[in-house]
Amino acid sequence: MSSKKTMEQRVEAKEKQLQEMLKRAKQYEAQLKALQAKQSEAERKRRTHRLIEIGAVCEAVVGSPIEKEMLPLLQDWLLMQEQKGHYFSRALGKEKPETTNVTEELPVPEL
Repeated sequence: MSSKKTMEQRVEAKEKQLQEMLKRAKQYEAQLKALQAKQSEAERKRRTHRLIEIGAVCEAVVGSPIEKEMLPLLQDWLLMQEQKGHYFSRALGKEKPETTNVTEELPVPEL
């Protein structure tokens, strides 16, 4: 007796393997989607927490709650500080250092 599979049996086996692989691929896609959703949620929570902390600091400095009507004033003030001299950015250490073209050598102090 021959234990060789017929062509039809081999095709059926490959189709079965393909279906199993497609099923696994769908499972992996679902797992990936779930992980991406968790990552997105975690990033959103971090951002929300950061924004709440910023608001709390602003209110602590002002000494009273900052109402929604005051937000445009705060935004305008911050923009004005940045336009005048990047005061807010410098205070936070976020400003890029200015580069100057120094053509002459500075004197070295004696020790």
